Parts: sequence; C-alpha cells; structure tokens
Amino acid sequence: MEKRGQFYLIATMIIVSITVGLVVVSNYSRGGNSIKLYDLGEELRIESEKFLDDISARGGDYSEIHDFTEEFDAYAGDDVEIYYITGTVGNIEAYKYVNNVKTPVTPPSPIVGEGKIIIQLEDEYKFELKSGVNFYFIMVQEVEGERYVVTN
Repeated sequence: MEKRGQFYLIATMIIVSITVGLVVVSNYSRGGNSIKLYDLGEELRIESEKFLDDISARGGDYSEIHDFTEEFDAYAGDDVEIYYITGTVGNIEAYKYVNNVKTPVTPPSPIVGEGKIIIQLEDEYKFELKSGVNFYFIMVQEVEGERYVVTN
C-alpha cells in the first residue's frame, strides 16, 4: 500500500511541475512589446550628425534635410511619432510626418528667442538656438499605456 501512495505523490509533483513550466513559458512569450525608441533615438543622433557633416563638407543644400527626415520617419515605423525641428536663425520650422506627408506642428509653431527654441506639445521642450543649421528631434512612443519620449 505504501508504494501506491508514493506513486500518486510523485505523479502529482510531475503534473504540477509541468503546469508551472507552461505558465512561465506562456507569460514570458507575451512580453513582446519592446521599446525601440531609445535605439532609434541614438541612431537618429548619429545619422543626423553624419548627414549634416556631409552636407557641410560638400557645400550642399540644407533643403536635403527634409528628404533625410522623411526617410528616417519611414524607417522608424508607424508606432513612433517623430517631431523634427530644423532650420536657421531666421527660418525655424517644426514638423512631423503623418502617412508620409510632412505636417507642420500646430498650434503653436516653435517659439524662437533668447537663444532658445521652444516647442509645446503635451510638454514643453527647449532647445539651444545655434547660429548655423539647427536640427533637433522629439520621439514619442506609447507602449501599453505608457508614454516614452526621447529628445536630442
């Protein structure tokens, strides 16, 4: 009789172990939402520096920035909003792309003064106004109700 009780005890432990293992694997596989924003922010910082250096070195046209931002926006994907702040002292603009169409940030447009560029979205963002070409960005991604923001 004693061996029969041990058999049921061992069988129960095996069934519980398998059940717990399946639950752990199931929970682990659900964690698929990743926050790619930080990696994208670092990529855009590096690529924009190289891009602006290249334009400066060859005496190129800074209007190419719009092509660059459009391509990067498509690369980033639909789950990331990117606001671009570009231009020179007398001509600063803020925009983002919606369905591959450049859309100005409204209201209000960027406030420029006292060596700063101020953009008001859900929060206020301040950037240094440089004498040459200015290039800044604000990236926003929402994951499971949390809002993540990266700026440069």
